[in-house]
Amino acid sequence: MKYVGFIIVILGAIILLIPLCLLISGSFQTNDDLSVMPPSVFNKTFTLENYARMFKYPVWRWLRNSILISTCSVCLSVPINVMAGYAFAKKKFRGKEILFGIFLFTMVIPGQITLIPSFLLMRYMGIYNTLLAMWLPSGVSAFILFFFRQYLTKIPDELLDMATIDGAGEVTKFIKIIVPLAAPAIVTMAILHFVGAWGGFLWQMLVVSRTELYTLPVGTTLMIYAEARNTLIDKDYAITFAAAVFAFIPVLLIFIFGQRYYMHGLFAGSTKG
Repeated sequence: MKYVGFIIVILGAIILLIPLCLLISGSFQTNDDLSVMPPSVFNKTFTLENYARMFKYPVWRWLRNSILISTCSVCLSVPINVMAGYAFAKKKFRGKEILFGIFLFTMVIPGQITLIPSFLLMRYMGIYNTLLAMWLPSGVSAFILFFFRQYLTKIPDELLDMATIDGAGEVTKFIKIIVPLAAPAIVTMAILHFVGAWGGFLWQMLVVSRTELYTLPVGTTLMIYAEARNTLIDKDYAITFAAAVFAFIPVLLIFIFGQRYYMHGLFAGSTKG
């Protein structure tokens, strides 16, 4: 029976990898090959034309914009939410539970509802059509705050009390105790937030109108429709696959390098008492 679980996991992994294999192989095929049913991972046609057409567009600039926006978003959101989670987990102040409940309530509000007010705010601040407007609103996340609050609650209060007796201030306790103990959670949320910011589309398309400020998701959409018009077809799936593979590689590298902390952060809550 102990091998049944392994077999199920392997089968599940294979099923999940099939779309990725089709995506990668499809990026080296023509539109005619991709229209054949059922789709095939191995095809007689092998071409680099899709990538050649893709690199005619400023994809490297779009890649730089995506990296910059995602990184800035993480660097802004994670520290703010760690500090807020620490305050909600370990500090006592009037109205803490009510305020925390309000933050939790915002999690059920669809993001589309706040698009217009956020857009008007960016216009009022004078940062519309800038890279700053694309990552500044992501500074506070109710989900990340909730995650850190729950994680930091499990840290023994005795550690902070002993640090206080030794004369450590709040900044010292936060940097020397909270941050090292919460490192797996910080890396986990950093990866998840980076991936979320990387794949952002609607907000990034709304606040910029200049092509040189596009991110990869927005620029890829522009490129797909432009190529479809050039080739006089409804959908250019070939270049779509190539662009998807190109955009997927940085996220894959981020996950590979942070996998150890990521997995530890996800399962830490189930291993601590």
